[in-house]
Amino acid sequence: MGRSILLIANPAAGHGHAGRGAEAAQARLAGLGLRAELHRTRSPGDAERAAREAAGSFDIVVAAGGDGTAHDVANGLAGTRTAMGVLPLGWMNILAREIRVPFDPVKAADWIARAEPSPVSLGVRDGRYFLLMAGFGYDACALENALARASARGGKVGLTGYLGSAWTTLRTYGFPRVTAEADGWRGDAAFGLVANCARYGMNLRIARQARLEEPLLELVLFPSGRVSDVVRYVAAILTGVHGSMKGVVTRKVAEVRIHAEGGGRIPCQLDGEVSAALPAAIRVAPGALLLLRSGMER
Repeated sequence: MGRSILLIANPAAGHGHAGRGAEAAQARLAGLGLRAELHRTRSPGDAERAAREAAGSFDIVVAAGGDGTAHDVANGLAGTRTAMGVLPLGWMNILAREIRVPFDPVKAADWIARAEPSPVSLGVRDGRYFLLMAGFGYDACALENALARASARGGKVGLTGYLGSAWTTLRTYGFPRVTAEADGWRGDAAFGLVANCARYGMNLRIARQARLEEPLLELVLFPSGRVSDVVRYVAAILTGVHGSMKGVVTRKVAEVRIHAEGGGRIPCQLDGEVSAALPAAIRVAPGALLLLRSGMER
């Protein structure tokens, strides 16, 4: 096999269980005859820094944590020839679900040992890459509120906290209109996202035609912010029919510019990490990252 692997683990992920899971995976990889080392992050930005420093020294850098850890590692490895792997140890693990990595650390280590690097596209905003999605408006506001509440309690955002924030934000957010422009086309909406893969939070398949390997992103716009309409959108997403709903836009784009129609602040997030408020110019970076993938899921 001959691969050298660095696992970058966020000890705080998965309610503090990520460290043990990363150790189990490291032991399994070593047992398979691979050189496997473990780096535990100590501060925000440490995963990205460690990944950037490991590029060229290791064949593979594994993001051992949740989607936030994967986001940081991808930003550290983008544009290099070092491949990225995923060890799902967080509470959402959207990327791992998308590429079908087992959730058991030992089984995931076996998967990593067998998988092969394949080029995938990334989204880019202001020099910051995203693997999954850029969300603007409602979902980004819900994230900001959830983070603020978790910070006030001295904890981290979990599924229950995010769902509570999403419901509260739905009833309090003003849904200012946004405009998106791409390839001479122009549309407006209450909120939306630009996706690099099909899945969104809670494993919702919102951008059903988005593919990691494709040199395009998928723009999804929702026309209304009324509570009843958002509830209808969620129900339609669960059954896969939202793309045919009146006013809902799904469109493949290489680049899109998004801004507030009437000014005011509209929040934005990248892979579940707070980004600067709109306006935003978002583009695709084809083949920007080598990602470990199995032949079965492609």
